[in-house]
Amino acid sequence: MADIISVLQRHYIEICEGVFMESSWRKNIETELDFCHQVLWKYGSDGEACTRLGAIIGNGTKREVEALAGYGRRSCYVSRLAEEVKDTLHLEGDLLRRLECESVPLPLLYAAKVSKENSLKLKSILEGPITSSDIETLLEICFDSKAFDYVRDVAQKNVDEGIKLLQTLKPSKARSLLTLMIENVFPDFF
Repeated sequence: MADIISVLQRHYIEICEGVFMESSWRKNIETELDFCHQVLWKYGSDGEACTRLGAIIGNGTKREVEALAGYGRRSCYVSRLAEEVKDTLHLEGDLLRRLECESVPLPLLYAAKVSKENSLKLKSILEGPITSSDIETLLEICFDSKAFDYVRDVAQKNVDEGIKLLQTLKPSKARSLLTLMIENVFPDFF
């Protein structure tokens, strides 16, 4: 029981830290990429907590618990990366609200880091009321700077690491399904 309580305590603390950290990057195109990744990684604590608790309750060995916890963290992190791309692509119409009230999505932060020109364009757009033509410009900047490729590469690295962790477990239907799940967390948007 003490292990379960400890896992939940760490999870809640990490989520609170992530929320606090993210609040400093609202409407801030100057946010460092590493900082953004740290926040997204912290938000992956829910996946780690769930898989760690499942392994503990299922009487997993220390090695199995750690492998599943690492898998869960990476799976949720990759899911957060997919959300960053989805928001930037404006697939569900959330980009305007996000830019006005929340943190700047990772692909836009990356695009701003690629060139001073991109950074100035993005700052200019974020300072005023954002129009539909501004959204088109944001997307063009992201595609031109290969921002989506960058996020996809980070996601793929974590998918590969998650699969590697799963390979330390005995072959089973569950391991095969977990592998299939993480392989499909980051959809091919483009």
